[in-house]
Amino acid sequence: MKVLIIGNGFDLAHGLPTKYSDFLDFVHCYRMAFHPDNSEVQYDTYEKYVIEPSGIDERVQKRLKELYCNWKSDNDAPELELLEKFYADIDYNIWFDYLYARYQQNNMKGENWIDFESEISDIISWLDNNTKYQSDDIIPLLDEMDGYPEKITDFLERLKSCDWIKDTYSISVEKTADRLYHELRKLTEALEIYLSVIVENIHVEALEKIKEITPDRVISFNYTNTFKRVYGKDVDCYIHGKCRHGEEYSQKNCSLVLGIDEYWHSDNDKDTRTNFAMFKKFTQRIRYHNDTRYMAIAAELKRDVESWDYYEKSDNSGQMCGRPRACSIGVFGHSLDITDKDILQMFLKPNLYHVSFYPKDDMDEGKLIQNLISTIGEDSLIEKSSAYPPEIEFLDDDYDGFEEYETDEQKKIKEFL
Repeated sequence: MKVLIIGNGFDLAHGLPTKYSDFLDFVHCYRMAFHPDNSEVQYDTYEKYVIEPSGIDERVQKRLKELYCNWKSDNDAPELELLEKFYADIDYNIWFDYLYARYQQNNMKGENWIDFESEISDIISWLDNNTKYQSDDIIPLLDEMDGYPEKITDFLERLKSCDWIKDTYSISVEKTADRLYHELRKLTEALEIYLSVIVENIHVEALEKIKEITPDRVISFNYTNTFKRVYGKDVDCYIHGKCRHGEEYSQKNCSLVLGIDEYWHSDNDKDTRTNFAMFKKFTQRIRYHNDTRYMAIAAELKRDVESWDYYEKSDNSGQMCGRPRACSIGVFGHSLDITDKDILQMFLKPNLYHVSFYPKDDMDEGKLIQNLISTIGEDSLIEKSSAYPPEIEFLDDDYDGFEEYETDEQKKIKEFL
C-alpha cells in the first residue's frame, strides 16, 4: 500500500500562485480596482491594478482583466456573485489590512503559510496573555500602549479605528474575540474564492515524478483540487478542508481551516485559558467537521503491515524470520511544521513504513530535517535514518519512482517462498 501526503508545496511545484504573497497581492489589486465607487472606468486605476499590477502572476492578471471587463459591462458571469462576496469579505478587513502592511514592509517572518499564521498567532497570544475574563473590558489596553511591541501597537491602533469599536466606551474580551474571529473567517472565505475562481482555472501540466508515484491513498493538507484535476484520482482525505465551487459555495459552509497552533505550554493553561480558542486549528477542525478519514487510512496501513508475516519454510518451528515493511509513504510539498504534528506523527513516527520525502532543493531538505526533529523527535529520526536500509529517505529529481520498499532480507524470503 502506498500513501501520498501533500501540502501547499504540491501546488507550488505545479507553478500555481498559492503563496500567501500571491493571495495578498491579488486582494490588494482587486480591492483597488473593483471599488464600488469606480462607477466609471478610471484609467489610472485600471492601468495600475488591472493592466500592469505589481507582483501578480501573469495568468492571474489575465483572469483579473477578464473579471474586470465582465464587471464593467455588467455581464451575468457566474463568478460575479462570488466576487461581490469576495469584496465584502476583504473591504475594511482588519486582518488583511494588518497582514498586507506587514508584508509590504518586509516584516513577515517567512514566505510560507505557517509564517502568515504565525503573524496572527503573535496578536492572539498577546491578547490572551494580557486579558483574563471574557467580561473584562478591552478598552484600557487600547488607551495605554506605551511599551507595547511595535507590531502589537500597530494592530491595536487599527483595532481602535474599526467601526465596531471606535465609538464605544466599553467592549468585552468576548465580543472582541468574536469580532476578530469573524474578520478572520471572512478572510478565509476570500481565500477560498481566490483559489476556486482564480487558481483552479489555471491550466497546469502533470509532473512525471508524481505520475510515477501512483498512490493507493492521498491525504491532502492543501485546499485545492489540483491532484484530482491533474492526475484524475480523488483525494481520500482533506485535512484542512476543500475548496467548494459554483453553487456549492456559500459563506456559511466554508470548511477551510486557517488558524494558529496552541501557544499555551502547561496543561492547566490549555484547559482554562480558552477565550481565544476558536482561532486554533484543532478547534476549527472540530467546528467545521473536517475530514478525519486519515484515521481510517492509518489503521488500514497498520493492518496491511501486520498481514505480512513470512516464515522460513526450512524451519519447522515456525519461527518468524521477517515482516516486510510493504507499506510506503511519500511526502510531497509539506513543510512538516509542528502545527500538523499530531497527524503527521501517525504516519511518520512508527517503525512500520518506508517514508520518502521530495525536497525541492538542498535548502528545503535541511528545513525538512529540522522540522522532522520537532515532529517525530530526535531519537526517532536518528533511529529511522540510520537503519539499514534507511526507513527515511530524501529523494532528488533523479529518483527512480516510489516503490514499495523491502530490505534485502525480505526479498530473499520472497524468492525462497
